Amino acid sequence: MVAGRPLTLATETLVDVLVAAGIVFAVAFALGMAANVAASAHHPLLPLASVSGSLLAGLAVWAWRRESLPAPTRRASRADWGLAILGAFGLQAIAIGYGWAAAALGRDSLGSNIGPVLAAYAAAPMMTLLFAVVVAPLGEELLFRRVLLHRFALGGRPGLGLTVTSLGFALIHEPVPGDRGVGLWLLKLAPYVLMGLGFGALYLRTARFGPVLLCHMLVNATGLGLLFTGR
Repeated sequence: MVAGRPLTLATETLVDVLVAAGIVFAVAFALGMAANVAASAHHPLLPLASVSGSLLAGLAVWAWRRESLPAPTRRASRADWGLAILGAFGLQAIAIGYGWAAAALGRDSLGSNIGPVLAAYAAAPMMTLLFAVVVAPLGEELLFRRVLLHRFALGGRPGLGLTVTSLGFALIHEPVPGDRGVGLWLLKLAPYVLMGLGFGALYLRTARFGPVLLCHMLVNATGLGLLFTGR
């Protein structure tokens, strides 16, 4: 059982995040060099290298921590899977509504990763779909829900874990304001926070990894469908 002391939880979480970040950067750099694309910061396949790093990071941290963070032995129920499907469409509906509201106010709420995703799709469509719908959700859910949130839940602080992991999940998608300004950065950050809260709440509700992974995959798949159809 994980100790519920905040300092212990924070320390172990910080270590996991630093290890994962190191793996992501190392893998992305190595794959970029191997593919001879490192010279261009805007190469269309660089995002796929980063996603590969996130998968390996999630797998590595999960393999390292899984014995100290045991999962329930029961299988996910039909209700769990149904909740995952409903949750995916509910989260997508919230994201669409948020985008419409932002557009009505003359603001662009689309994530900064949309451009790179479209460029990667133009260069390698099937690989981009695989990475966006399967690889990215698997790596992110292993790290943020199966390891980090699971630790807080075992430590008796699920609410704190839900907050921390949702913010972390958002920050890996929109890490810094850059030249956009803090206001626009927060506008783009908010949907990812909501997604993180939704995925985290589903994980805490079902206590199973499969449903939250399915939910994340469906959100990404429907999001890509809407993006490519221009809706």
